[in-house]
Amino acid sequence: MRDMWVPLFCTLLGRISFTGGHQLTSEEKHTIVELHNHYRSQVMPTAANMRNLSWNTSLESVAKDYAVQCIWDHNPNLEDTGENLYITSGALNISKALTSWYEEHHSFTYKNNSCVEEQMCGHYTQVVWADTDTIGCASHTCDTVKGISLHHTVILVCNYFPRGNYEDEFPYQEGKPCTQCPDKIQKCKNNICVAYTGEDGSTMEVDPINESPVTEVAQTRIYLYRPQASYGAVMTTAWLTVFVTTLLSFVLCLDSAT
Repeated sequence: MRDMWVPLFCTLLGRISFTGGHQLTSEEKHTIVELHNHYRSQVMPTAANMRNLSWNTSLESVAKDYAVQCIWDHNPNLEDTGENLYITSGALNISKALTSWYEEHHSFTYKNNSCVEEQMCGHYTQVVWADTDTIGCASHTCDTVKGISLHHTVILVCNYFPRGNYEDEFPYQEGKPCTQCPDKIQKCKNNICVAYTGEDGSTMEVDPINESPVTEVAQTRIYLYRPQASYGAVMTTAWLTVFVTTLLSFVLCLDSAT
């Protein structure tokens, strides 16, 4: 029996590719929206005009199309859309990825609207850019990635509209939460400006994973910069398990050939 199955197993093993795979689940999409809004509600100093962020399937499609290219650089075809990138050679942890972007606030000084020299702040400022109100993300497993010497990685691409990080502009207006909300979203929830649809003027719980319209905005401002993509863990238990299993399988195949 062993003599019959080992050659077949070894043949299949030789055809295994890490390329493809990982797609964001509905739960992960909810986590992305919820964590973004949580971090947006926690900014210090507090924001007077922070808008609620919701999911947009068109932005998700843009992110998918770019993620599958496995390129460690920002999408050069984006003109009015912001972008954050994250990559890990371990299993993708959405919370860890978003937290790594938010943690850049330690290097950002709101008073001077500046970042510590040689540090990254662009992921953070895009996450908390007050005018941004839609997001769409996608992930992809890459065997190799152009522009970086890592293999068997998972890349996360998040696109934002309207984009942030404009030169000489603060990410949000400092002030008492929700005191400078845009028209039509004058209600306040968790320090964030939200729309309301209840007949009594109350806010309503709405599934954030839906189609949110991308509105037209003036694009006369100068785009400051796109943050460099951020790294995740070098090796996690999940990928270590894959490595050990593959190594043992290779030894089995080698033994069967001798």
